[in-house]
Parts: sequence; C-alpha cells; structure tokens
Amino acid sequence: MRSMPPRFRILCLVALLPALAYALGRLYAPVLVEYVVEETLLQKAPTGMDPALVRSRLASTLAASPDRNSRLKLLFEIARSLEKYPRLTPEDMDRLVPASNQGATAPD
Repeated sequence: MRSMPPRFRILCLVALLPALAYALGRLYAPVLVEYVVEETLLQKAPTGMDPALVRSRLASTLAASPDRNSRLKLLFEIARSLEKYPRLTPEDMDRLVPASNQGATAPD
C-alpha cells in the first residue's frame, strides 16, 4: 500500500487551515470581546476606583447571563455604551456594571 503523495498531503493541509482558523475564531471571539470590554472599563473607570472591583463587578454582571450568547450580547451592548464616554462617572459605572447582579439590566 502506497502512502499519500506529498502534493496531496499539502493540499489537505491547506484545505484544513481555514477550517481550523474559523473554529479557533469562534472559540476565542467571546474571550477576546470580554478582555477588550474589561480593559476599556478599567481605562474609563472613575478616578480612584479599584481595578479589582471593576473586574469583579463585570464578572458578576456576566455571571447573571443565562448562556454564552446572552453574555456576548451584553458585552457588545456594554462596548457600544462605552464608545459614548471618554470617562465614566460613578453613575455610568453603576448603570453599565451594577455593584450586585440584582437589578442588572442591559445598558442603553
């Protein structure tokens, strides 16, 4: 039994690369969006706000989402709201990522 010719192996590898890139993109896109939103919240947080508090508030807000799709939708809504503000006030921060997940609503 002959092994596959080298050209065929290369062709298979080239054909698999886009599928692999797509799968990795689907897997890591939510992680990347969450990272960007978290870093933007940290940069625009009110002066003197503890970064650990911002991270924990975002984590608790996202934990209140029932599934991955709703969490991603919430992240996009937060990101869209963050575009409007050069700097967040404490009230803006409370609206975007409430101190507790009770009363957590999607931002405007």
